[in-house]
Amino acid sequence: MEADFSESKLSPEQKELFQAELNGFRNMFVDSSKEPGRTDLLQFEIDTGNSSPIKQPPYRVSLAEGEVVEAEVQQYLELNLIRPSNSPWASPVLMIRKPDGGIRFCIDYRKLNAVTVKDCYPMPLIDDILNVLGDAQLFSTMDIASGYWNVPMHPDSVSKTAFTCNYGLYEWLVMPFGLCNAVTAFERLMETVLVDLKWRICLVYLDDCVIFSKDFPTHLVRVRQVLTRFQQAGFKLKMKKCHWGRSQVAFL
Repeated sequence: MEADFSESKLSPEQKELFQAELNGFRNMFVDSSKEPGRTDLLQFEIDTGNSSPIKQPPYRVSLAEGEVVEAEVQQYLELNLIRPSNSPWASPVLMIRKPDGGIRFCIDYRKLNAVTVKDCYPMPLIDDILNVLGDAQLFSTMDIASGYWNVPMHPDSVSKTAFTCNYGLYEWLVMPFGLCNAVTAFERLMETVLVDLKWRICLVYLDDCVIFSKDFPTHLVRVRQVLTRFQQAGFKLKMKKCHWGRSQVAFL
């Protein structure tokens, strides 16, 4: 597990110390977004009030799209992210064309979202985030691998995540993309994990976290603090998307 310091202005000795620090958290880093962790700090719930279950038929897909659906479903089953369902709820799989011509597997949860009680937890303001960075000189960013999938579903809400396709009906065991309250739930989780560190040594926006400091010794301590919190929370990080000890980083 080698960190990428190619765009860092740290000295060779500082890079060696940084790598040694990261090695202490080796088990947290994964190569693929398909290897999420699992937190026990939150079970995601979907409050639909007194709404009756909404059941939609599957959308038609092309042959190429059908192959993607089959492959994705099989992979999710193997990763224990979904399971076969007998739910009265059913939202259709929706295949989206990417700019590069590829096909993205999505689920059309619009009707489920329409009857879901909305979570009004506030998202951080961009201007506030930029103001806090002030005169910081060093930055490191961490990316949580498949952030949403680190969050298990509440048992009472699993059936509401059910999605339908030509290969059957399945339901999510982890928080899927596309649900209206997923963004705010994940932001709340991140702020809970970093409750006394946010705004002082790091900033967080969904599954991205930036650590900032004025000098290297302080930076290394702060990186250790945040990694420890993420480890305790059960998160996994994707090393390829993490950046360490840089004088500038892209964030948000």
